[in-house]
Amino acid sequence: MSLLSKVTIQHSTAYDLISSLIRIKNNKLFTPSKSPNQEVVEWADQVLAGFPDEMRRLLTVFYSKDSAYAMTLGGYVAKSGAPDARALLEYLETVPAQDILLRFLYYGIGPGSEVSLADVARLVENEKEAVHFINDQLSFQAQEKWQMLQFVMDPEGMKRDLMRLMSWYYGNHYAKVEREVRAFLKGPEQALRDRLDKYGEEYLRLLLPVDYSKRENSKITCAVSLYWETGQFINILDDVYIFGYRYFEKVEGQHPILAGIQVFKVLADETRLHIIRLLAQRPWYGHELAQRLSISNSTISHHMTQLIYQGLARSYREENRVYFELVEGEFKRVINSTLDNILEEA
Repeated sequence: MSLLSKVTIQHSTAYDLISSLIRIKNNKLFTPSKSPNQEVVEWADQVLAGFPDEMRRLLTVFYSKDSAYAMTLGGYVAKSGAPDARALLEYLETVPAQDILLRFLYYGIGPGSEVSLADVARLVENEKEAVHFINDQLSFQAQEKWQMLQFVMDPEGMKRDLMRLMSWYYGNHYAKVEREVRAFLKGPEQALRDRLDKYGEEYLRLLLPVDYSKRENSKITCAVSLYWETGQFINILDDVYIFGYRYFEKVEGQHPILAGIQVFKVLADETRLHIIRLLAQRPWYGHELAQRLSISNSTISHHMTQLIYQGLARSYREENRVYFELVEGEFKRVINSTLDNILEEA
């Protein structure tokens, strides 16, 4: 069986129900350093401001940076085929608490270790054994180990808290943006399909850090997320991969042909070429550029974001003005390196 034949690209807003929560909890940490999506950044901060204290506490329990247990719920999206967030919540209501606990334990288990539902049932009944297992087998800090012990001692209470958080968040926030998320995801999902069709297993191996050559029966689910942005989440238990819609930019930078495509796409725009020519003369204030080229400030911002992301330009602030300048040495290096890679590949 070929690697490509194992892959399904699943379109579901349920993945963003999950990944938006970790973004809300860790917005600054997960904001890309290069040209972040400001709408996502501002939205996450605004939503967090509307969380009552109890929901903030639960958000910390399930979606902290080092112990985002609830990210493993993506496995249930793949398993159930849930097309949207509501369908996932309905499915989760039917899932036994110990099954969810199993996934949470796998989040922190060491490489090569395994745990079964029978093991989970035994740990739930034996606190002493649970303490030893958590201390010896889970790669968590002390606070996270203590939290996991609370889960093991009361899996039903853990599930109630999880469902309370996700249902509240869905009803009060996510349902309002779900339609926009669904429409947005179609573009990057189709781009992923197109890349796989054109470049095949070579491209897929850039995406997947796991060797599937010896796992004949594995089925791989790939999903694209708006709120994960440039990140990637791997759920090895279910062979589910959640890619931020901009994650592919990072991956394609490792591919000689695709990296070149990204650079030349940025340059294959008349307005951006005008901007480059002006920046080659001197730094320009953003509004000044907009006036010179008779375009809006937001359009200038869009074009500069593309140039900055590729390392061709940079911005700096003086008083209340943002200036842009060409990184001349880097500009020449990027162009020459791109051409060299393409010629070497040929």
